[in-house]
Amino acid sequence: MKKCTNPQIRGEIALEIAFNVAQRKDIHLTPEQSQHLVQCESCNQMLPLWFKKGEAAHETGKAYSIVNLAEEGDSRVLKKNTQSGTALFKPYEDDSSKGLLVRISSTGTISDAQEVTLDEFNRLE
Repeated sequence: MKKCTNPQIRGEIALEIAFNVAQRKDIHLTPEQSQHLVQCESCNQMLPLWFKKGEAAHETGKAYSIVNLAEEGDSRVLKKNTQSGTALFKPYEDDSSKGLLVRISSTGTISDAQEVTLDEFNRLE
C-alpha cells in the first residue's frame, strides 16, 4: 500500500468521519480534504475502517448510556444477576416487549447493546 501524501489531512478526515458517524451527524469534508481523498490511494483504502470505527463507537455509547441509567437508578432499566455477571435491559419506548440488552461480566467488561425480547431477558440465567 502506498503511503499517505499528507498525514495531517489524513488525521482530520479520519476524525471527521469516525466522530460524526458515532454521533449520527453529517460528515462535512473541506474541499482540500475531499481533493486529498480523490488523490490519495492510502486514505481511500482506509475509508471503510474509519466508518467502522465510528459505528463501533456509536454501539459502545449506546451500551454505556444504559449502564449509566441503571447506575442512576432509572426504573426503566431492568437489572438481573446472571451466572456470568449482570444483565441490563432497557425496553424500547414504543414497544416494551423488545429492547436493548447489555451484559456486564463479573470482571466489569461491558458488552455492546444487543436487541432482544423481554422474554429472552427474563430467561437469562
